[in-house]
Amino acid sequence: MNENDRFPRGQVIKFFPDQDYGFIKDQHGHDIYFNINEMDFVGPKDKRDFIKAGVKIGYDVSWTSKGLHVRKMKIY
Repeated sequence: MNENDRFPRGQVIKFFPDQDYGFIKDQHGHDIYFNINEMDFVGPKDKRDFIKAGVKIGYDVSWTSKGLHVRKMKIY
């Protein structure tokens, strides 16, 4: 792990590519919603090529009117 990489770690558990959303499981076992059109991606990997169930990610979240959502994602 890069020393400057301070993202919490998680894993994509579901992704619906034709609808651009999915869920990650955070390091505490909670499911958190993401929509690729609402996120910033960090790192060199292209989101569409690498997001799928089982992929390890780093993430950052924010609160919305609909609850906690992933706002940044780094694919490892």
